[in-house]
Amino acid sequence: MSDAKTPIQPQPKLATSTGPNAGSARSWRVSWEIDIEAESAVAAAAQALLIMRDRDPANTAVVFGCIDPSGTSHVVDLLAEAETA
Repeated sequence: MSDAKTPIQPQPKLATSTGPNAGSARSWRVSWEIDIEAESAVAAAAQALLIMRDRDPANTAVVFGCIDPSGTSHVVDLLAEAETA
């Protein structure tokens, strides 16, 4: 990771469950990928966890892979979703 200060990106407005399907939550598998340089898999995973949890400016993740209960894959770009909301 770089020591350079990166401005914090605006966070997209997340959708909420208030529409006609509110209360009908289903189980989804969500994946997040990031490239990290590290000495080991454990070190890489630990760095990724810190970036995810600490609102690290290096965390620019807004695109997620999601698999619905029927096994259908979806790619969700939260920034694009926020721009169309």
